[in-house]
Amino acid sequence: MIDYRDKRIIVVGAGASGRSLAHFFCARGAHVTLSDTRAAAQLTELEDLQAAGVRFDFGGHTMSLF
Repeated sequence: MIDYRDKRIIVVGAGASGRSLAHFFCARGAHVTLSDTRAAAQLTELEDLQAAGVRFDFGGHTMSLF
C-alpha cells in the first residue's frame, strides 16, 4: 500500500468525487488542498473537510499550488 503520510496532495474539483478523495488522502496523513473554480459560497459539505485540516483554494486554481 502506498504511504501518503506527509505528502502534499492537490485535489482539483470540489464535487462529490473530489470531496471523497480529499477525505481519503486526509485519513492517510496527507496534507490536502481542495481546489475549485467555484466560490466557497457555491459549495456544500465542506465543514468536515475543514475540521480534518483540508486547505481550500476556491474561485480559481492557484497555479503556484501545482
